[in-house]
Amino acid sequence: MTKLTEHTVLARTRAQDLRSVRKLNAWGSELTDVSIVKKLPNVEVLSLSVNAISSLEDFSHCNNLQELYIRKNNISELAEIRHLRDLPKLKNLWLADNPCAESDDYRLTVIRALPQLQKLDNMRQDKSLLKFMECIVS
Repeated sequence: MTKLTEHTVLARTRAQDLRSVRKLNAWGSELTDVSIVKKLPNVEVLSLSVNAISSLEDFSHCNNLQELYIRKNNISELAEIRHLRDLPKLKNLWLADNPCAESDDYRLTVIRALPQLQKLDNMRQDKSLLKFMECIVS
């Protein structure tokens, strides 16, 4: 288990304190515990791809989060996206290459849960296409 610590966050961002962190890149760090993100109230961009993160719960506290890159982790349950529902500024989510993304209804489920997204897995969201897909599925 590798935990993202305050020391690591401050060293990587060169920020004076956790409140001033706006962007954090901890790509490929074998992280399993990123609970420190709860203490980053002003973070806007988190790059945490290629780690061993299994839950999105800690991100529910990041009210200013606009971009979350979390591909190639261990998020197995698609229901984890519920933790991102109350993040109105979240516009870009990259969740591909997680076990949850292998579900047949992955894209539709994520877009339904997070209608504010402009990009999912580096693909622009077409709202009219979403409505069309919902009609077909219904």
